[in-house]
This record gives sequence, C-alpha cells and structure tokens, in this order.
Amino acid sequence: MMLGITGIARHQKLPVILAFSALAIVARYFWHFISGIIFFGSYAPEGQSAWLYSLIVNAGTMIPNLIICLVIIALLFTVARRLFNTKSA
Repeated sequence: MMLGITGIARHQKLPVILAFSALAIVARYFWHFISGIIFFGSYAPEGQSAWLYSLIVNAGTMIPNLIICLVIIALLFTVARRLFNTKSA
C-alpha cells in the first residue's frame, strides 16, 4: 500500500519520481520496522532490544531494495519513457 505513494509523481520529471519512490520505500520500511518490533521482537538475540533487532533486520533488506528500485526506475525512465506517461492519446 505504501508503494502507491509513488503514483502521486506521475507526469513528473525523473528527480521527482525518484524522490517519491524513495519516500514510498522508506514509508514501507517504517511499517515493516513497527511490525518487526511488535511481532518478531521475540526473535531478537539475548540482550538485544526488539527495536534494534527490527531496525537491523529490516535495514538489511530496505537499503538494497531502495538502491535497486531507484536504479531500475532511472533506467526505465531513460529507455522506455512511455511507461511513465499515463495520459490518454
């Protein structure tokens, strides 16, 4: 649901699309972080807090995901720009 934030940037230039994409990924990360504390905090190693465990585990997937998504969006924007134009012909 958070990735839908990216749709706000349709018909925009690449920097705006990338900014909204990054915002959407960070928003998704935030909710994964919260659910990690609530539901998966019991898996934290002995002596480590649930919030730190959730932060580390979720950052391990969010950072590469952010980089890969932004690179792919930039490549698609330059190679197949018509994918970003949703105006009716």
